[in-house]
Amino acid sequence: MPSITLKDHYVEHEGLLSDKWDIYLSEYERLFRSQRQTPVTILEIGVQNGGSLEIWGKYFPNASTIIGCDINPRCENITYTSDKTHLVIGDINQPQTLEKIFSITQEFDLVIDDGSHTSSDIIGTFCNFFPRLKHGGLYIAEDLHCSYWEDYEGGLHHPRSSMAFFKALADVLNFEHWGIEHSRVKLLQAFGISAPLGEVVLAEIHSIEFVNSMCIITKHPAASNRLGKRYIAGKSALVCDIKNTHGTYIGVPSQDENKFSTSKIANNDQTPPKKTPRNRPLTLAAKIYWHEKQGNAASGYSEVRSSAAKYSTDGERQTLTLLFPDTVGLLDSLRLDISDDLAAIILHGMRLVDSDGHELWQWSGYTNALAKVGGIAFFGDGDGDGDGEPCTLFALNDDPRFELVLPDETLAAIRPGCALLLDITPYTLASQLPRVFAQSGALAAEFRIMAEQLNTRLDQKDRLIASQKERIQRLEKNQHEQYEQLLRAESQLALLKELVVSSGCVESL
Repeated sequence: MPSITLKDHYVEHEGLLSDKWDIYLSEYERLFRSQRQTPVTILEIGVQNGGSLEIWGKYFPNASTIIGCDINPRCENITYTSDKTHLVIGDINQPQTLEKIFSITQEFDLVIDDGSHTSSDIIGTFCNFFPRLKHGGLYIAEDLHCSYWEDYEGGLHHPRSSMAFFKALADVLNFEHWGIEHSRVKLLQAFGISAPLGEVVLAEIHSIEFVNSMCIITKHPAASNRLGKRYIAGKSALVCDIKNTHGTYIGVPSQDENKFSTSKIANNDQTPPKKTPRNRPLTLAAKIYWHEKQGNAASGYSEVRSSAAKYSTDGERQTLTLLFPDTVGLLDSLRLDISDDLAAIILHGMRLVDSDGHELWQWSGYTNALAKVGGIAFFGDGDGDGDGEPCTLFALNDDPRFELVLPDETLAAIRPGCALLLDITPYTLASQLPRVFAQSGALAAEFRIMAEQLNTRLDQKDRLIASQKERIQRLEKNQHEQYEQLLRAESQLALLKELVVSSGCVESL
């Protein structure tokens, strides 16, 4: 015989009143079913008329302790026949109330927050009780629709609403992938979190699940919450040979130059990030593209046949490795896009090496080894004349490129695992223009014009981006209005159907 569900208990209940939304009952059945016969310890914050504690006692017949807490002094009139059910009267986040609760039990399997629904109270309660949740336990916040309402310290874009807080916990869950020096606690500081919710406890968040008006957080030991090792199964690698990655851990690239990782937005400040100054280091990408021989023709350059490496225009000499993947075929030509934005780059050297590091080709320094140059001007102590000096090049747009003139035997030798090594010192373009002027007065006027043109181009790009952003916002607003109209129309249609059925003109199906 099927066991009685939580909803069945609510239908049959005749004791103290309890108030739950329909979706809560079905979700609780899903979440609690496996624990029904276990000696669980339950805390429910906000009991109102007290009926839910009676129902929990029926649903969990082997529960060891059921505690309810409510700030309303009139709840003192509520009594229970079961000695395992306790009712504490007081503000859940006040020390004296916490002391009363913890004198009954120190840890919980289930915590349900159905309290004031005010954002600051919800966050404070989580700070005090998630640390007290047992491993494998569930922490549930109800009625989060209130987080969208002003009277409950909320709003759709409120930076410190309870929903904003729980969304931030999803980032905490992925802490190991942030790529910046930033603690979990610091991320949550703007929410006014208290001491019990520290790094150790935050590392024990295992999962976060959202259901309409609910958030469910599970707690496991920190070690079981990490991504862990990579597991490779099988023997045949027909597309990509990844067997050597078995047992390795994920490599997290630094995001120190990513403005969306380091800006104030990451600290829950809704102030838009300031424009990046023209001479501030940028994170750029160099990318190698290749044509592949296909019969008597050659494939075109495309993102599918490319490999990239990122770098910062911080003036530090560095070697970029552009790796040819397992999918590379017989090559016909190579094109290097050395940057994806304006930059000044000292090119000290280029080399092609095989998978063992043996050299296949080295750039001689002559610019005649570069073909189909676009968006690049050469300048400096070495200007690509093969005299052994490094060559300085200026990337004058967001698509600077040139093809490498390589011997056929070199192209034929390129296989998966080979790499193009770039020895470069990258700078912002604006930072190097004064050096150019100082070394060549005759070119000063020309470069001043170039600088003005570049700044004009940047300003035009900024205006275009702003215009496109404004257009997107208008489209989103229109879409939202149309969606609301659709909802109203559906509601009116449903009401009309009810009126027609109730009038007796037609029978309900």
